[in-house]
Amino acid sequence: MFGEMKIFAKPNTKEWIKCPVHLAPEGFVEMNEEPPLNGEGTHIADASGEWVVPGDNYTENYNENVRLIRKKKYFQIAPLEEQLEALMEFYQGNDTKIKALSAKFLEIKEENPKL
Repeated sequence: MFGEMKIFAKPNTKEWIKCPVHLAPEGFVEMNEEPPLNGEGTHIADASGEWVVPGDNYTENYNENVRLIRKKKYFQIAPLEEQLEALMEFYQGNDTKIKALSAKFLEIKEENPKL
């Protein structure tokens, strides 16, 4: 009835919408995918339909996206409760859990380097 849902975004902004083609707002372009990091990062829409990191302060914007990716992955491998438990046990003299978490976090950091 409404047709296939597609992603549209306003070029040079973070503004995007998912809607049927016939309801796409004027001035929006069809994107190839939803924005990275669910739109929380610094990516903006390019007129070509790609999500790009803005050129102004590129390194800062890129590193902010890396920080958000790392944060998401940290919580996927260990919810906050587990992280706090490992920290509490470390201060009580047991470093087993904190060492295991640290190793996993370091792996994530190495897989997602900042500039």
